[in-house]
Amino acid sequence: MAIERRHVVHGGVVFVIAVLLGLAGFFLADAIQTNNTYDALAAHHVTVIERTRICAGYICRYGYDYRGLRFTAVIGFGYPSSFLVDPRDPSVRMSTLAFDGGPSGTTGDDVFAGLALFAAIAVGAAHLLRWRRRRRPGYEPAASPWGVPLAPDDDPVARPSMGPEPTEPRVIEPGRYLRLLPGEPLAAVDALPRYHVGRIQVLTGHGELVIDDPHERHTYRLPNSGGEGARIRGLVVGYADHRATGHVNDPDRFLVVLDAQDQKVGRLDFSDTWELSTSGLRQMCRLSGLAFSVERYDSDRELLAARLTWIAPAAELALEHPVAENVREFGLALWLGTGIALTLLGATGMELVFATPVRYVVFTIAGAGLVVAAVIAAWGRITWMTRQHQSTTTDTDQKRAG
Repeated sequence: MAIERRHVVHGGVVFVIAVLLGLAGFFLADAIQTNNTYDALAAHHVTVIERTRICAGYICRYGYDYRGLRFTAVIGFGYPSSFLVDPRDPSVRMSTLAFDGGPSGTTGDDVFAGLALFAAIAVGAAHLLRWRRRRRPGYEPAASPWGVPLAPDDDPVARPSMGPEPTEPRVIEPGRYLRLLPGEPLAAVDALPRYHVGRIQVLTGHGELVIDDPHERHTYRLPNSGGEGARIRGLVVGYADHRATGHVNDPDRFLVVLDAQDQKVGRLDFSDTWELSTSGLRQMCRLSGLAFSVERYDSDRELLAARLTWIAPAAELALEHPVAENVREFGLALWLGTGIALTLLGATGMELVFATPVRYVVFTIAGAGLVVAAVIAAWGRITWMTRQHQSTTTDTDQKRAG
C-alpha cells in the first residue's frame, strides 16, 4: 500500500478537520456541563468559605474543605472567593463568581463551538472542491508565482552542451549485460548488478531478461537462450495520458513483458520515475531477439477497456469501484493524520494522545482508518487478480478454439 503525496495532503486535511471538530465538541461539552452544574446548584447548594489563601500579585489560589473533600481554585484578587457545593454530590461545585454570572456564561463556549464547526465545514468543502477539480481530465494547474529561475548551469535548456550522448551498444558482448536505468541511455556492464530495494532497472544478457521493480527482481528467458523452459516474446511500452488516481494529467507509463502467447507475464511501472529510454528499450530488444512496440491510450479507462490485464490494481479499483477507493483514501488519511498530529504538536501532541482520555478516541480513529484502508486495498487486489486470471483463461481458450 504505497503512500503518495496526495495521501499526506488528505491526512493533513483530515487531521485539521478532526482537531476543529474536537474543539467544537469540547466547547459544547463544557457548555452542557456548566449548565447542568448550574441547574443542580440552583436547586440545592451550600456555601463553602475558603480555608487557605496564597496570592501572587493579582492572582490567588484558595483552598476549600467540605465534608473531608479538599479542593482548590484560582480566582483573581478582590473577587468573591466562596464556592457553592451540592450537598448531595460534592463533586458538583461552582464558584460564587461564576454562579452569579448565570447560564449566560456559556455563551462564549457556544460561540467558539460554532466557529470551530464552521471552520471544519469550510476546510472540508474547500479541499473537496479542489480535489474534484484536479481529478477532472484536462485540468492544468496554474504556474506558481513563487517560481525561482534556475541558474544557467542548473537549467537543462540553457546550460552549455557537454558533448554528444554516449553511443548505444550495438552488440551484447559475451559475459556482459546491457542495462537501462530511468533517465539514462543504454549502457553495458560487466556483471549483473545487485538488486536494491526501491530501484528499477532493465537488464539483458546471458540469455535472460532481468527486470528490477521497487519490491523484487524478475528474470525471464530470451527466445534465443539455450535450455528448456518458457520464453518471452517481446516488450511493450504503454502510455496512458490521464491517470485514474492522483494527478489525473500525469501519465501512467509502464513496461509489459509478453510470453509466446502474447499474454502478460510481467509489468514494470515507471510513472513516478524518470522515463525509460524508448530507443534504449528498442535497441535492447533488437539485440535480444525480442519484439518491441509502443501503445498509447488517452486515459486509464481506455486502457482498461482495451487491455484488461495491463491495468494496475490501484487504477482498476479507482475506475471500477470509485466509492471503495474514496473510502480507502479516507481511511488512509485518518491513519496518516495521527502521525501528522504527533509530529506537528510535538510534546503537546504526545501528552494529548498518551496522557489524557482523548487517546482512546485517537487510537480508535487511527486504527479504524488503517484497517479500512488495508482491507479495501487487499480486496481490490484480490478482485484485480481474479479478473486477470479470468481474462487470461478466456484468451487462451479462444486461441485454442481458433
